[in-house]
Amino acid sequence: MKSLLLATLLLPLAVHAGCSRPIDVPLAALGQTVNVQGADISGIYPDILRTISVRSGCQFRFRGVSRAQQQALFETGKADLLAPALRTPQRDRYGSFVPMMQLRPMLVTVDPRHPPVTSLAQLRDATSLRLAVMRGFDFGDAFQAFIRDMQRAGRTEPVDDIVSAARLIQSGYVDGIIMPPVAIASSVQNEPRISALQGRLRLHALAELPWTDNGVYLSRTTLSDADRRTLEQALAALARTSSVWDNYRRYYPAEIVTESVRPLR
Repeated sequence: MKSLLLATLLLPLAVHAGCSRPIDVPLAALGQTVNVQGADISGIYPDILRTISVRSGCQFRFRGVSRAQQQALFETGKADLLAPALRTPQRDRYGSFVPMMQLRPMLVTVDPRHPPVTSLAQLRDATSLRLAVMRGFDFGDAFQAFIRDMQRAGRTEPVDDIVSAARLIQSGYVDGIIMPPVAIASSVQNEPRISALQGRLRLHALAELPWTDNGVYLSRTTLSDADRRTLEQALAALARTSSVWDNYRRYYPAEIVTESVRPLR
């Protein structure tokens, strides 16, 4: 992870005067993207923000929370940033978005338990299938409508973290989860309790969930206009380089990255 920080120190980013105050950033564990071990918070996105701190003069205060808490804090004006986050109409109401790369949410199941699935409609019609649903995940209106239908049918199991979802899949209690595959793949690599899933994950692209910009939301409620502009400029400059994409390829399995992560287009 340090390679992202070291490499980007050499980039010709504009130097800013800094932010008017420390920036509050609650972060939720998400594989190698965000790794929370008590007060020790690391990963691709923390390193992105540390790089921005060096180049902009802004200071960031990280704190570990659940994904649902992270989303709620941002929406209620109690956090300055939401990252990483896919762009959605709901989140656009609360903040300005800076894309860093693109992700594709996919259905993740265990091979060869289930046949290929290509759409939310097909998944909805397969009435025997149950899904884990991670609180705080939002992949847009089509996803939210689908989850509401699944909840009404009693076919969902809410979870607070990726490891809990993976354990339910491993036990056969649920059949899969819809999420960016990079997150669950790294958890399987690093968590002994779900190591039996290693090499068994099967990815299903869903027609209603296309490639979507992924990046950082900056609060319109808590941040001053000047601080938000400073952060937007620094993040956008970093996004124009290959650093973020290179680190995804470095820390995640090649086949998972190929299917579910790509540079901005």
